[in-house]
Amino acid sequence: SRGITVRNMMKGDPALNAYPFGHVLAGFLAHITGSWQGGKGINPTLIWICFCFVFSSLQSVGFAGWKLGFLSVITAFNPVAVYQISCFQIDGHVASLVTCLLFSMMRILASGPIRLDGVLALVAAFTGSAASKTSGVFYAIIMDGIFLLFLAGLSRSWRRVFLLFAVALGVSWPLGVYIRSIGQYAPLTLDYF
Repeated sequence: SRGITVRNMMKGDPALNAYPFGHVLAGFLAHITGSWQGGKGINPTLIWICFCFVFSSLQSVGFAGWKLGFLSVITAFNPVAVYQISCFQIDGHVASLVTCLLFSMMRILASGPIRLDGVLALVAAFTGSAASKTSGVFYAIIMDGIFLLFLAGLSRSWRRVFLLFAVALGVSWPLGVYIRSIGQYAPLTLDYF
């Protein structure tokens, strides 16, 4: 069914507004490669992005050498992403993006004072999670909310932590929901719930 969706999008199906954003990306990739099977490249691409997030986050914590590479590979190749590496399911997208979200949070915790690179990593991971699927929006909101409370509890400056994350979420959540709506997946309104 999802393969047919991507194949129809590759052929220029006018009903583009009925598909989730992950399928829109897969259809675009299939169109570029000229093969509808090429649309399956989204999951391996997200696994690579996840590897980069995990690698840089573990490096900032102090891991080095073979432990750094091994832990990065094992984490990026999480069971859900690996299981769906050769299909059009979006759950592999969510798994990779939520892993990026968790490791961007770890990066912020490990860096001591909040730095711009950590906040940008969090915004990118949250935006990707929110754009991938409805459950990605809710996973990201729940994890970010818990993380915000935890970080505010550790910090002496509640206002600064709250302001930084309010700005980060204020940018990433609407951006993620907007990107998600490009494929006109059901809009997140009260009518949807």
